[in-house]
Amino acid sequence: MFVMSFAGHDTTASSLAFTVSMLATRPEYQRWIQEEIDGVLASGVDRADYKSIFPKLKRCQALLFETLRLYHPALLVTRQTAVDNQLQVVLSKTDAKEKTAIQVPAGTLVHANLHATYLSPELWGPDCEEWKPERFIIPAGTDKPGWPEYRPEPAGQTAEKLVAPPLALSSFWSMGPRICLGMKFSQVEFTVAMFTAFSQASVEPVPRPEVVAKTGSAEAAVQEARGELKGVLDRSGFGTTGPLLHITEPEKIVLRWHRR
Repeated sequence: MFVMSFAGHDTTASSLAFTVSMLATRPEYQRWIQEEIDGVLASGVDRADYKSIFPKLKRCQALLFETLRLYHPALLVTRQTAVDNQLQVVLSKTDAKEKTAIQVPAGTLVHANLHATYLSPELWGPDCEEWKPERFIIPAGTDKPGWPEYRPEPAGQTAEKLVAPPLALSSFWSMGPRICLGMKFSQVEFTVAMFTAFSQASVEPVPRPEVVAKTGSAEAAVQEARGELKGVLDRSGFGTTGPLLHITEPEKIVLRWHRR
């Protein structure tokens, strides 16, 4: 029970912290999700009706996918083979036929390098290191999402579509019989938090007093604070923070919310 509670709340809290901080550096994405939220609310749906609201908050869910891709709270996935296996490994990027066989005996611990998968330009395109939630959205009337390997159903939909790539590219909640039991719970919890917060307010970093004095402009000071905040996020890692990814310099992040 402790493990399930810890895993279900601490990981989602980490994703929320990184997402809200990233949104504070990118006001255009705040407007992007607020456009969606405002549209859902304008349709007259009951704010408490999960079945009506959750499927429509596609951009909010795209935020979660992209944050997990770049700032996944638990990148170490270990599995143990039950039987002897033989893996065919491709040796050349230019020749898929150039392979070698690797024998994997039963009882072998196998560690998946998920971080390399999430940052592969071959899988996600040349902008793979950029935080771009729209890569998980197919615009209305098109059939081309934001990464090169995925081929969706035929075009012609009249609304935006949220797409998740194959599990081989984005095992954010693991895969197979040991897939995360709290996958849907975390998705709903995250989306509700985004919906509730950004339907009412916008967020920005608070600049340091010396930055305000140096720039002489509130707008310029906030812009510099956004750059400093992005640097804090880029320096975050595992290190001494424990088994999960956390913001390693949280004391340097001060945010303020403005009611819309």
